[in-house]
Amino acid sequence: MTPNKRERLYDLLPAIQKLRDAGNGEPLRALLSIIDSQVDRIDGDIARLYDNWFIETCDEWVVPYIGDLLGVRGQYAFDEKTISMRPFVANTIGYRRRKGTLSVIERLVQDVTGWPGRAVEFFQLLATTQHLNHLRAVDLRTPDLRDTNALALIDGPFDRAMHFAEVRRIASSRGKFNIPNVGIFLWRLRAFEVDRAPAIPQLGVGPGRYTFSQLGCDQPLFNPQRTDLDPGRVVESAVPGALRARALYDESEAARTALQEAKPPRWVYFEPQRPSFRVFDVLDEIAPELIQICDLSDWATLPPAKSIVVPDPPNGPKVETTRVAVDPVLGRVAVVSGAQPKALLVSYWFGFSAPIGGGSYARPDPATDPSLTSFDVSAVDRTQLVDGGLMAALGTWVAAGRPPAMIVIHDNAIYQVPDLAVPAGGKLILRAADGMRPVLRPTAPWQLELAADAALTLNGLVVEDQPLVVTNKQASSTVSDHHLALVDCTLVPGLSLDESGTPLSPDAASVQFAAGSQGPLILTIARAIVGRLDLRAGPCTLAVTDTIVDGCGGTPDAIGGAGDTTIDRVTIFGSVTARSVEASNVLFDGTAIVERTQIGCVRFSFVATGSQLPRRYMCQPDRALDGAAIADAPLIRERMKPSYTSKRYGNPCYAQLDAFCPDEIKTGAADGAEMGAFQMLQQPQRMSNLAAALADYLRFGVEAGTFLVT
Repeated sequence: MTPNKRERLYDLLPAIQKLRDAGNGEPLRALLSIIDSQVDRIDGDIARLYDNWFIETCDEWVVPYIGDLLGVRGQYAFDEKTISMRPFVANTIGYRRRKGTLSVIERLVQDVTGWPGRAVEFFQLLATTQHLNHLRAVDLRTPDLRDTNALALIDGPFDRAMHFAEVRRIASSRGKFNIPNVGIFLWRLRAFEVDRAPAIPQLGVGPGRYTFSQLGCDQPLFNPQRTDLDPGRVVESAVPGALRARALYDESEAARTALQEAKPPRWVYFEPQRPSFRVFDVLDEIAPELIQICDLSDWATLPPAKSIVVPDPPNGPKVETTRVAVDPVLGRVAVVSGAQPKALLVSYWFGFSAPIGGGSYARPDPATDPSLTSFDVSAVDRTQLVDGGLMAALGTWVAAGRPPAMIVIHDNAIYQVPDLAVPAGGKLILRAADGMRPVLRPTAPWQLELAADAALTLNGLVVEDQPLVVTNKQASSTVSDHHLALVDCTLVPGLSLDESGTPLSPDAASVQFAAGSQGPLILTIARAIVGRLDLRAGPCTLAVTDTIVDGCGGTPDAIGGAGDTTIDRVTIFGSVTARSVEASNVLFDGTAIVERTQIGCVRFSFVATGSQLPRRYMCQPDRALDGAAIADAPLIRERMKPSYTSKRYGNPCYAQLDAFCPDEIKTGAADGAEMGAFQMLQQPQRMSNLAAALADYLRFGVEAGTFLVT
């Protein structure tokens, strides 16, 4: 019989000692069990020693040490959740054997930064006077004006047109086309998948018009990142960028021609394992060859359907007609032939900087609690635009007496949702399953009633059309806390969007603390995108991390009437009023007024002019103004304002700092990253690592410059 591992030392004792120990209450057995636990830890560490000799199996903390043995230098050590340096260290020897080649540089960029990149030797795109002994067929001074696909690629990473020489340095990202120059084009945005979500019909423009976005607005479709198309070089169809209509049009037309000639089509964007998008008539997928790519900017005029004559040997040729037209630039789809479907479902990819807000990405499960009753929800009838399955699950929860529960939504449908009342001491978690992005659409302001010591968590959801109205109820005269947590959620700024993505209610609040509430509210917001927070009705302790708070340019405060507030790694578009503030790495894009300035601190943040905040440490523009002449102060304040690629929710580059943003903002966080919600991306550190790595792997005399595609 194998002895208990935890008592292996005790089992080595003679029987007489065990008998004596048992007579004394087994103190020796208790002592040896403690020693056993430490021996087990030593055994586990010895077992890991062998694995830690190899880069493929070692612990993350060992990676820098193995890299140091290989002479890998100048690499910032990231958090493992951000990016691991394991691939770079693992491939170092292979890179050194092939250093200087474009394929190595492209793989180096991916391993070091985690972003896909394309390397371009600009001397190959120089227009030159050719020698008859060395002719270059592609060196044409004038591009072919009939090749619209090539014209669309000019000045991009896949440019094929010839250019005149530039003398500006490429290191400043200004000059490009010169003999020693190599350009590194980077795609920083990520593509997130939405699978089998309902397309939204557009009212007032005729039947059969839909948008891919579940919010009913235009949204460019993105290409998923692929790593298996071309092992040598990065190609356009492998990077997570916005889809080009021309590229998809050429592929679909070539596929239809191949089918008519009884040849198998060659799919790239529509390859079966990971297509760029799919369209379903309810649950029946529409074949890619029956989808035509076109411009649908004018809803009133739809393109005519195209016919395909497909050979069918047993029965002769058959004629098929394209079913739908898709505009990937605007994210629109229209039915061009056949009967109108009962429901149109779409699978597609959208672009964004980071996994925050309601999105189809993996989210950590809440702590396992066996006391929670579990309910699973999925759409009952996919022909209905708005499903009632969540209503039924919450009704079952109410009928069961509102026990502590977790309700998980397992698809990307749009759901009706009733008002919620969490009983005293109760707990309710309403969350989306990993990889899902369901949309909740209340028909009226969503009333959330929290009794004493109740806790409600919303996780991974998108809420549109109506605000959250929180009401606190006390069971007795004893003051109790009420907890509301918004984790990985999107409360659409402005409640809902029009076709162009403009907020329809820019002054409306996403979260409102109802008047007459009793007892303090503890509101926690993490990795979320929310509109205005109206908390003036009662005491509210607010904690916000890794979040975008968007006031939509309206006149009310973006955060109004908050109590004691803790903000970390947050971008706030609009003004803030609060009782007290502890803030770190925050972009206050509007004025911030705090009642109690004698407590709290604001660190490593941008503070707008006119703000009234507690003491500041390493903030901007304070640091830039330190020691500057009084006459220069207005110019410095103007220069230090953060600038963004887009401030409109729904744009893939929403809240992203642009190339013209001051470096003091882009590297002003406590760890040297950018201030605001995207500090987690560690973008300055990635760029620094890339610059250090390129210095070791570029050919002698070659100078590199980086260009941000997204």
